[in-house]
Amino acid sequence: MKVNELKRCLGERHWVAFCQERSAASADREMARSASYLLRDYIRLVKIGDLKYGQAERLSAKGHKAIKVYHQSEHYLERALECLDGLLSSDVSLNQYLDRDFDYGKQGGICAPYPDEVPRIRYHKSKVFGYATNEPFVSLKSLKENALSQAIKDPQLDDPILGSQHLDSDRLSIMLKNIKSFK
Repeated sequence: MKVNELKRCLGERHWVAFCQERSAASADREMARSASYLLRDYIRLVKIGDLKYGQAERLSAKGHKAIKVYHQSEHYLERALECLDGLLSSDVSLNQYLDRDFDYGKQGGICAPYPDEVPRIRYHKSKVFGYATNEPFVSLKSLKENALSQAIKDPQLDDPILGSQHLDSDRLSIMLKNIKSFK
């Protein structure tokens, strides 16, 4: 769907709301990109620790001894926590990218090197074994669907001077169906 057609169908009020939601989603994506770059060493170590933990789980499910692999997983996750502690000591603002508070080595802080207790990067694409509790990005398609469905529920007057002409809800419904069917 072209932008001009969407703008014409939504009307000014719904178009402004759609643009604000789209810019907020874009800011979230940009935040995730910068967080992934700044914390890339931490992410790499956590990913290795998660994979080692998964390997140990598979081995123990088959009846093999997996103590060594569990220790390897803990080692990588502990190195990741140390790396994160070093990164946060140099730049405290990186804490905003984490999904939970992190105060390594302090009383009551997170210092257990287990996959479900390690802080995760918000919006990071790597969600190994489902430990990340982050919500996914809002897609442009879903933003368009929400804007069109809102415009159908709450039609805006086409011309404030005339006041009697409403947007055609059938046309909006057809556009909504086209967006949903597009993959």
